[in-house]
Amino acid sequence: SLVPAVAAPVAGEPKAPSVGFAYDIVLDDEAALQRGVSLDEMQGRAYQTVAVPCIKELMAGYNTTVFAYGQTGSGKTHTMLG
Repeated sequence: SLVPAVAAPVAGEPKAPSVGFAYDIVLDDEAALQRGVSLDEMQGRAYQTVAVPCIKELMAGYNTTVFAYGQTGSGKTHTMLG
């Protein structure tokens, strides 16, 4: 017999609220590579998108932070230092 992958809701049981996410920008390397974008172009886009606005704010006298999070060996330092 077939077993449903998701349990059927029980009558009278409250439904979980729907959750959505919004992003200002997504730097998707995999999609960019599929479109033929070079690694250098992706590095430049990451720098222009993330670092340049922070540098402008820094030069205007504001504190800024660029936080790189990811798996060891995934290229965070290379991205930050170019």
